[in-house]
Amino acid sequence: MDIIFTRPLLTPEEMYGELSRAGASEPSLGLCYLAAVCRKNGYQTEIVDAIALNLRNRELAEKIAAKSPSLVGISAVTISAYNAGDLAKKIKKLNPNIIVITGGVHITAVPEETMEKFPYFDIGVIGEGEETIVELLDALKNNKNLELVKGLILRKNNSLKRTEKRPLIRNLDTLPLPAWDLLPDLHKYYGAPAWSLNQDASGLLITSRGCSNACTYCDRGCFGEFVRAHSADYVMRMIKDLYQNYGLRQFRINDDNFLLFRPRLKEICRRLTEEGPKIKWSCFARADNIDEKTLALMKKAGCWQISYGVETGSQEIHNIENKNLTLEQIEKAIRLTKKAGIRTIGFAMIGHPKESIQTIKQTINFSRILALDDFKIVYLVPYPSTPLYQQAEKYGVLNKDWRKMNAYIEPCFIPYGLTKEDLIKWRKIVYRKFYFRPKIVFSYLSQIRSPRQAAVLFRGFASLSALLFKNKNEYEKETA
Repeated sequence: MDIIFTRPLLTPEEMYGELSRAGASEPSLGLCYLAAVCRKNGYQTEIVDAIALNLRNRELAEKIAAKSPSLVGISAVTISAYNAGDLAKKIKKLNPNIIVITGGVHITAVPEETMEKFPYFDIGVIGEGEETIVELLDALKNNKNLELVKGLILRKNNSLKRTEKRPLIRNLDTLPLPAWDLLPDLHKYYGAPAWSLNQDASGLLITSRGCSNACTYCDRGCFGEFVRAHSADYVMRMIKDLYQNYGLRQFRINDDNFLLFRPRLKEICRRLTEEGPKIKWSCFARADNIDEKTLALMKKAGCWQISYGVETGSQEIHNIENKNLTLEQIEKAIRLTKKAGIRTIGFAMIGHPKESIQTIKQTINFSRILALDDFKIVYLVPYPSTPLYQQAEKYGVLNKDWRKMNAYIEPCFIPYGLTKEDLIKWRKIVYRKFYFRPKIVFSYLSQIRSPRQAAVLFRGFASLSALLFKNKNEYEKETA
């Protein structure tokens, strides 16, 4: 049997709206892990990445159908669910014998609703897919009962049936290295976001799964509440593979909190410092996991940027959303990071429960007093299966159309007392108040080391300007 993994196209404009020129086009680690385990178990495996290759569904379906695979695995997030359903339909129209499987965070969140809405999906994979997909392929190959395979939703007698829940993978090191070799050229087809100041591809790594925090806007359904991590040895193998075999020199570690496993972090930093390779890398961290000694180790090992979830300048909203952080902790962590010589990014949202013009102004003021080099603000999205999704009507009006659940283009959740127009306007004001300051402009200019970086910076500035000044008259009545 053979299988092709894919994800449907979302153009930069569909993903990032007016910030499309500053957005990233990065490989799907999920597809790479799935392809790697299938190949390891003897199945002929390919990846056709529609986002990298800019393939619309018609072209993608024709390309896949021409290969006549036994199965196709389509990964989808909430905003791409309709694209994935349409792709499945087109594949089935061309070759009804192909078994179409869908997986990812969206179907894990709402499996029955997804399968009902998109009848051309034959099978859904719920939760982590690596062990499930291999068992599914084995069962199909040997004509075994699919109901014995854990982690599936199946069609049976015009109804849907979930199989037994799949346990989480406890030892992530049992997974083979991601199959980066099945992707198109990493340098040609992928690029990091403009704020990374690196136009070339960067090595995107996720070295842990799960989250022990309980923020109401986060979905923990796919990877669970129990945090598991690759060992330092495995992480070094990934870095060295991408460094030696793919020529990558910059790495983005997108764990929710890379600093959570402190002994592992110290071992990775030690090995990067003593044995190399010499790389530049960035990561995400929580503000309550920061200390000066650890920051010094990270800086020495090549860490140049840490991103923090600032979310809002209102402590009341943090408390409502169960963030379990104080503004003082956030301020201290960012100050210590800056003191260590590491650039800082703050990520925030607008449109929280209990959001008001006053709390938005608090976010503006907070962003300006923090020692931040960069600040990103998106619309809050209560995704399906999150606690906030269940509580949304208590705090505001939610558009539950999955196609509208995009954090970049326009708000789908409007808190009581505000309008969609308010949120769009004030998001622009937040950006303008942060970026149009001499120290921020100088900070960016001081990072330029090559014409390529200058081009990236210009691209990001042009994209931000397009967002901020599309309707200049909005600011004539500004009262911030």
